[in-house]
Amino acid sequence: MNMLNEDVNEIVLSKGKNLLQKYYFNNYVDFDRFISYFYQIDSILKLNPKSVLEVGVGNKTEYNYLKQSGLNLVSCDFNRNLNPDKVGAIRYLLFEELQA
Repeated sequence: MNMLNEDVNEIVLSKGKNLLQKYYFNNYVDFDRFISYFYQIDSILKLNPKSVLEVGVGNKTEYNYLKQSGLNLVSCDFNRNLNPDKVGAIRYLLFEELQA
């Protein structure tokens, strides 16, 4: 991981897990967001892709559904507390890293 990714992650970590809980889980999923999840998942499945890169895992609703659907899925987020497959700012990661 390069220095910039570590700097970004330290900023996120300094905000604490309470911020993550508040943003991603408490009142994060309302009716409109849930409908958005449906359309995103439906669109991906209709494309029948060989693999999917999810940038920004949020609360992992889409990730969990797509993974259970048998897709080859890799998640990426700069916040390691969200437990993505790859940690880092997406613009600084190499695609070879994402495929590993």
